[in-house]
Amino acid sequence: MGSSTNSKGMGFVSLVCLMSEEAAKESLIYVYKNAAMGFSAKLTPDQVSEIQKQPGVLQVVVSQQLQMHKPVM
Repeated sequence: MGSSTNSKGMGFVSLVCLMSEEAAKESLIYVYKNAAMGFSAKLTPDQVSEIQKQPGVLQVVVSQQLQMHKPVM
């Protein structure tokens, strides 16, 4: 599993480059470490544009809620 918003990782460092440390702490939701390294955060369109330009950023994806299919019995 990932870690709580209190943990600092590469995502947190990336956010601090765009905004103050306090604003980064407020916007950071979750840091993912195991399946893929990344993070989720609430960002403005301008912040998304800036983070997409950062070296090493492969993809920025908008969150979406998906519904699981019920198993067929």
